[in-house]
Amino acid sequence: MSMMSIRSRGILRFPKAEDEKYDMSEGRGQIDWIASLRGLSALFVFFSHLTFLPVNGDALFVIGRVGVTCFFLITGYLVIQSRIKRNWKQYAINRLIRMYPVYWVLLVLTCILRYRDVLLVELITNMTLFEEFVGFDAILGGSWMMPIQVVFYFLVTVLGVQVFKPSEELTVTLKRGFMIGSLSAAGAIVVGAVRYIYKIPFPTAFFLLIGMAIFGVYIKILDDAEMVSKARAKRMAPILFIFEVSLAVSAVLSYQNQWIFYMISYNTGISIFFLFKTLNSGKGTLNAFLIEIGKVGFTFFLGADIPISVIDRFIALENLNMWVSCLIRFMAAFIFAKMITFLIERPLLRWGKIFERKLA
Repeated sequence: MSMMSIRSRGILRFPKAEDEKYDMSEGRGQIDWIASLRGLSALFVFFSHLTFLPVNGDALFVIGRVGVTCFFLITGYLVIQSRIKRNWKQYAINRLIRMYPVYWVLLVLTCILRYRDVLLVELITNMTLFEEFVGFDAILGGSWMMPIQVVFYFLVTVLGVQVFKPSEELTVTLKRGFMIGSLSAAGAIVVGAVRYIYKIPFPTAFFLLIGMAIFGVYIKILDDAEMVSKARAKRMAPILFIFEVSLAVSAVLSYQNQWIFYMISYNTGISIFFLFKTLNSGKGTLNAFLIEIGKVGFTFFLGADIPISVIDRFIALENLNMWVSCLIRFMAAFIFAKMITFLIERPLLRWGKIFERKLA
């Protein structure tokens, strides 16, 4: 059968399981545009935490949420290729090693450097990443999105091969994607309704960001189908439509007068993702800079306050020129993230790969 006939019938081409170019998490042959986008996303989140800047708080929120939206699209885009190569035990270990140990290091360092005492029960619940579900505040403010990732990875671990893996017929795969996306959309709307009626701040973003990750999965599936751009856009439109409906309804119910900022941030994140995927070659000085930030990703903004709090004890950063203060904060966060990545994360990942092989 010719490639043209395969495309016209909508039958998926399966990438080779050993093809590492699709899996950033393996550290080899990263897709440059994704590595670059990951760096830009980390910069957005980092910048959104610079509340001393003369920038409107709503604008800072939008900037940060754009970065988070891109992170979840990237997560979905890469996740199935990584899952297909592993059995469920290998994949679970892989995700646990990537999510928790470095986070625990940053958490403990933050507790050591904090000016107030941290209760043991507060620390233990934070170590699970689900502290807010049992009534405790997050010690690392930027970690609020991580439990959503943990839940998504759990779903992929348990259901990934059966639910998310492409079937032979593209139409069947996309119908399944629409059904999964609809469940996530319904969850967002239900949570929004509960917030509106009972004034209980349940996390609407939980289902919205799960929906973004699911959307990322099916963007990747359509890319692997090697369809022309117009056909891909037509195929993914129903999944995007159901997300947009859930976003609009749940944002209005949950956030009333601020709903527009949620609409802007999520849709800007989606637009940036497609712009990078379509137009960014991943080459050049700016991309090289963003790729370096992307390599340290979450550690860059999650641990930013650790070196900054140390520096602030010797130099009052708020007394410096605003842009000098920003530069110092950026350099401190970046260098610290590089150190954590080199000294802790990479050795752990090497050990994790050895352990994974034993579970084959």
